[in-house]
Amino acid sequence: MIALAVKYCGHCNPCMEMDKIIDGMKKRTLNVRYLKYEDDYDYLLVLNACRKACVRLPDAKKGITIVVTPECIDGKPYGNQKIENAVLEKLELLSNRKGRCRLKWID
Repeated sequence: MIALAVKYCGHCNPCMEMDKIIDGMKKRTLNVRYLKYEDDYDYLLVLNACRKACVRLPDAKKGITIVVTPECIDGKPYGNQKIENAVLEKLELLSNRKGRCRLKWID
């Protein structure tokens, strides 16, 4: 099981619906456990609803951080695919590299 914590911005100037992203991710995967930021996790997904990216990033104490803005994932544009698909592809790439639990997709 992949432990993925989610940290949200304050949603003061939203350009994307963060809950829809998480819902879309949940519908596509079997073995991701979604946690609160305060819990122990393997990966931290930081969702910024606008380009400002105001969420304070934590110290690299618990796991690997993936930062999302409306146009980028970890500072790189993700193109015209759905954000949730791009995030899951990034999560899959990271989990494969680290030899951790592999992402299981729903067909």
